[in-house]
Amino acid sequence: MDEEKKYPHGKVTALMALVLDMSHDNGADTEAIGALVDEICLDDAEHVRLLSAAGSSQDPELVILLCEVFERRASRIRDRLERSKDRDEVVGLWSQRLGATGIAASIGFVATGVVTGGLGALTVGAAIIAGGTATKARLNMKDRIRRLRRDLEVTERLIKMVREAGGLS
Repeated sequence: MDEEKKYPHGKVTALMALVLDMSHDNGADTEAIGALVDEICLDDAEHVRLLSAAGSSQDPELVILLCEVFERRASRIRDRLERSKDRDEVVGLWSQRLGATGIAASIGFVATGVVTGGLGALTVGAAIIAGGTATKARLNMKDRIRRLRRDLEVTERLIKMVREAGGLS
């Protein structure tokens, strides 16, 4: 669906309406709120609209609620960041170590004559491919961790700026 049709008055306006609806116990859609918060965090123009709306709001509770829904996003990102770090430390590190050990072992097998000829080349080649694959997987995990850190920084900065715009700091 086209963004303009989905949110004719803008994402920030839609978020504010949903947050106010949530504050009145009308059973606001938390998934829709989370999706809007994610979209707003990814768009610099929406950052400006959010800060303008927070600064011009006549409802002091709105700024608190906006900060709370952005804090939920930050919490989700922190959780994913911790899981990614754990995965990197356990799976990434150990698979890389195992790949390096495989390379050393295969070279040792060839050097001592345990495997020779084409089988020796295949043994060393397979170990190098396994080690390279493990390294590539670890680099992908590190990239994911960096993206999550940047997302967390953007969200935390927005929370701080919304508080300041709303006069809470």
